[in-house]
Amino acid sequence: MTVLLFPRNLVRLALLTSTLAFMGCGGTDEDGDGFSPPEDCDDANAAIFPGAEEIAGDTQDSNCDGDREPVDEGNDNDDGDETTDPGDFDTTETVTGDWACKDGTAQVPAAGASGALDGTVEDFQDEDPVAAARVQIWPGNDPADADATVWELESPFTDGDGQFQVPEGIISACSPFAARVWTEFDPQLTYQTYQVGIIVAGEAPFSTTFNSVSYATYNLLPLTVGVEPQPGKGIAAGRMTDCNGDPIANAEASVGVVDWDSGSITAPEGEYAMRYFVDEDPNGSQTHISDDGLFGAMNVSPGQSLALITWGIPQDEGHCETTTAGDIIWNSDNSALCLLAYSTINVQPDSVNIANVQLKPYPDSCTPTDG
Repeated sequence: MTVLLFPRNLVRLALLTSTLAFMGCGGTDEDGDGFSPPEDCDDANAAIFPGAEEIAGDTQDSNCDGDREPVDEGNDNDDGDETTDPGDFDTTETVTGDWACKDGTAQVPAAGASGALDGTVEDFQDEDPVAAARVQIWPGNDPADADATVWELESPFTDGDGQFQVPEGIISACSPFAARVWTEFDPQLTYQTYQVGIIVAGEAPFSTTFNSVSYATYNLLPLTVGVEPQPGKGIAAGRMTDCNGDPIANAEASVGVVDWDSGSITAPEGEYAMRYFVDEDPNGSQTHISDDGLFGAMNVSPGQSLALITWGIPQDEGHCETTTAGDIIWNSDNSALCLLAYSTINVQPDSVNIANVQLKPYPDSCTPTDG
């Protein structure tokens, strides 16, 4: 079974917090600001609540994000403290992992036979099945293509065990496809999640697990990662894995458009904030990809094809990506880091978008055996 490598513990603490608040276990809104504890970190002061403007120098945490000073939500986040700035390219350790498969001989295999797919939708946090989840599949792997063929699961959607089936003729072995998972309730309970580059292989029926993100969890991101989600923008997240499918540590990440002729990187419109994790939990002081391989860019502008780029000190310069002329692409802010690997994504507005950066995206059964 292929499991989507989404950061399951993106907001472990936030999920518990939001669940208690949703169930009414957090108490009443004493100060009338629209938030109750534990979301509201000072329920006796109506000027303090999640999303409030943080005023520099006032010695109080106005927006309940854990900081008494404003948090710069830009990509650089350059606050002068290099040890706690996720936007700085300052890793000093060589990347970990098995890189033997990145030898310049990788090929994209031809699509295999079509087959039915047995899918399961789970909550990414506790892995509980999600009933009545809606699912869309893009066999062409591009949710942004308005003219693309889209398969959609019909009502009653996923069953009580979160399971559903895609009929034969939609998905083929070794051919990447994209998916969207969400639910529609009033009030809304889950948030739409896109994943691109999903690959299944082996004998049909194929199987894979899709993740669903709690809507309350998404709204509590200011508390868990110190970034306020901006309407109309999205999250671009992924996990970096080596030739064995294991997480790679010590790399850093960015989002942008790569000019393969010049090696330059153009950032998306607007500002975004990169965040990293420790033991699959968000960590505001983590400045590079840890042993869990996870990273996420917050508030990425939608509407263009972007690369999720990973940079690092290579084990061998032969592992670095190059321009069309064969020159290694080095990071413009830190010349010790080269462009190691990337995935491609088209961020959808108001959503979580997943595109894992995998040194070996295709299973062995998809690898061509002849020239």
